Amino acid sequence: MDGFLDPGTVNPARSETSFHFLRPEDDAEVRRLLHAAPLAGSLRLRLTQEPSYLGATALGGAEETLLVARQAGRVVALGRCTVQDRFIDGRPQRCGYLCQLRLASDAVRRGALVRDGFRAFAQALSERPAALYFTSILDDNTRARTVLERPGPGRPLYTRAGGYSTFVLNVPAPNAAHRLRLRAEAALARAGLRITPGTAVTPAGLTAALNGLAREHPLALVWSENLLARLARHGLEPRDFLLLHRGNQCVAACALWDQRAFRQIVVDGYAPPLDLLRHAYNIFSFLRRRPLLPAPGGSLRLAYLSPLLCRRDAFETLPPLADLARALAATRGLHYLVLGHGAGESARDRAFAALRARRTGSTLHRVTWAGDTGSSTVASPAPPWHPEVALL
Repeated sequence: MDGFLDPGTVNPARSETSFHFLRPEDDAEVRRLLHAAPLAGSLRLRLTQEPSYLGATALGGAEETLLVARQAGRVVALGRCTVQDRFIDGRPQRCGYLCQLRLASDAVRRGALVRDGFRAFAQALSERPAALYFTSILDDNTRARTVLERPGPGRPLYTRAGGYSTFVLNVPAPNAAHRLRLRAEAALARAGLRITPGTAVTPAGLTAALNGLAREHPLALVWSENLLARLARHGLEPRDFLLLHRGNQCVAACALWDQRAFRQIVVDGYAPPLDLLRHAYNIFSFLRRRPLLPAPGGSLRLAYLSPLLCRRDAFETLPPLADLARALAATRGLHYLVLGHGAGESARDRAFAALRARRTGSTLHRVTWAGDTGSSTVASPAPPWHPEVALL
């Protein structure tokens, strides 16, 4: 297991472990590995990709490197790097996002497996390196932070680049959505803003509006008409976009992206005392017409408010824009909206603090590969970073 092994090959000297690129025949095993790795907390969640793992990759034509490790003939580890064009200092750059690093609980020689897995990744990425690699680690995931932030021979360097928060908003009951929409529209009208649905602009116009906003935000996605057409195959269509205009200038934009057809968040279980209080909470929520906590095994009916872009002089538009999106979500039978926020810009921080939402904190890291694979061609942009939460 001394380095990267081409697909299907096995190191004869140490045949207990081998690395290869993910193949279609690995799909079921990889999905089982995701099911077996819930996120810890009072509400244990599993991030799944059903009915096909590969069907939830390469969104919008993104370049993917997907590696698995096998021991005794079965998949025991997974790693993924997604490369897309993102803005750095206002210019498009190839950026790689490292995610879904999973390790089976019964894998042997786990320390060596992690080390050699990173070496395999570094070799695989060296042929077409990105200008910058980054990842996100939940603040509560102390185990991952201990392993990944610790320097070691042959391991990449994880450098903290700033905080990132994930907010979960409740969606109102359908009969309350109309009132919420009217309040949001009135607030935006008082601010002199015009609401433009995505269906009212051409693909070229939508692309120009999104890029005009995104270039101000480090690591925001670079948009194109081709990207829009490709993402429509994964559920993101013009009808999902909302734009805010002041005069002829677009000052904010968002999209309601429902990914449940290929990517789900499933409740694995509840820790005490929430497991005992869930039924009482659901009775209270039912009477207040709020979303119920599903039984273990049920998936959350949510969508991502992503992208979520705003000019720096228009952060006050974010709360009413989020309310407008919540009202739209209610008409689609959704219960929750998920938003992402790169912390560290005071006006934007205040706008997000005004949202009545549950917050989960994480930390963004720049990843620099050992042995220089060309991943240091650009300087780290100043925080806050703003990658789209729907692509994390």
